[in-house]
Amino acid sequence: MLCLCSRSSALAVLSSLINLLLPFSLGKKDAEIVIPTKCEVCRILVNEINGRLTETRTSSKIRVGYSQSSDRKINYMKSELRLLEVLQEPPICRKMLEYKLHKERTGINRFDKSTPQTLRSLKDLTKRGVDVKLDVPLELWDQPPAEVTSLFKQCVPMVAEYEEDIEEWFFNHQGSVNLMDYLCRDRVLANFSTGRKCAP
Repeated sequence: MLCLCSRSSALAVLSSLINLLLPFSLGKKDAEIVIPTKCEVCRILVNEINGRLTETRTSSKIRVGYSQSSDRKINYMKSELRLLEVLQEPPICRKMLEYKLHKERTGINRFDKSTPQTLRSLKDLTKRGVDVKLDVPLELWDQPPAEVTSLFKQCVPMVAEYEEDIEEWFFNHQGSVNLMDYLCRDRVLANFSTGRKCAP
């Protein structure tokens, strides 16, 4: 085991980590799990769709028709092929599993693709040779927590249920209405009092 530079700095780091991880070691895992709301799932879905739309932005034309000699071309930006690639290549909901949970944050900000500071500190300690004992084995530290898994599980039926609305927005309203309003506020959360509060 390697020695840390100073015992007091090691104790300070361990003390802050213990405070963050204490609920887990006391067996209060279920009490600490805050399942994402429909608003959070929808907002993250919209962020991922918008990200994919940005990735697939091009001025290319694609040839349509049954034969290779077809001269009919359409703009890729408004094509069904682009929408298919955005939603299914790979499936958009798989992107949810790339998120990490930042327990020190609240609301939608707790979901981010960056590694949480606590996890970075723990990994740094183990690299230095400190024997960190947690209820979760080292090999599971990078696995998605229940909240992130729930994002994925809620996303799949949401996309299935609102796929036609997403298509309608893509083909007819993309330039005039933002997807957050169109999908989240006006459709997914239309029957909930939180619908108008689901702001970016």
